[in-house]
Amino acid sequence: MQLDSEWKAVIDEYSLPFFRMSACAHGTYPFESLSMQQRIECETKLIKIIKRHMRFGVTVTVNEVEYNEWSAPDHIFGSAYTWCCYMRFVGIGNWIKRANFQGEMAYFFEAGHRNQKEANAVLAGISDTPGLNYRSHTFVKKDVRPLQAADLLAWQAATQRKRSDRGIPTMRSDFAVLVTEKTYTRHGNRQISDDYRERLKIFDAKLAAEAAALGVATPRRCGARVGSRSATGSNCRDNVWRPC
Repeated sequence: MQLDSEWKAVIDEYSLPFFRMSACAHGTYPFESLSMQQRIECETKLIKIIKRHMRFGVTVTVNEVEYNEWSAPDHIFGSAYTWCCYMRFVGIGNWIKRANFQGEMAYFFEAGHRNQKEANAVLAGISDTPGLNYRSHTFVKKDVRPLQAADLLAWQAATQRKRSDRGIPTMRSDFAVLVTEKTYTRHGNRQISDDYRERLKIFDAKLAAEAAALGVATPRRCGARVGSRSATGSNCRDNVWRPC
């Protein structure tokens, strides 16, 4: 994979075991021995690699405190982390449709988040959804170099969201260079949350009507349990995560 080999060459040039954008920005491990100029040069080279090889980039941000207010009391989409994972699937699915992409998609996420188990169940629940071209999803450690490219984009999007929340409308120059017509950034808000709730109600009603017509029980939901970080079994395919 060309991106992987080019990425390795850059981090080897700066004697880095891995790249982490937050550490690069603040000069913490493993960047503590690099000057600010060296860190800027390293990031600049990696951004160029991303732009050469990226087909499409999706970022989703949300203020977790606000999200918890919007999603109460039922927390139908689970935690803010799980909602963001789901919305990234939505964004990629939209790109697949626009690009008429016919290949299969393997989805990778960084391992270790406290809500990983919940998100894993939800992602497994939507794996057979038409339009996602799903092959697999995996939670991996940050030493997987293509995931480090995604980390760079994710950190930039999250930082831009924080800047906007503080009333700073302008982009960081490195984010401005990185985002192009090949990237999609969605900043979650109450309107988006309410919109997907309405879609979910319509989907639930459709399921109930189909079940009644067949004389069977309405399929149960597959997703986060109310008031809990745990999730229902990932083998459930009759799920609520499809309306997108």
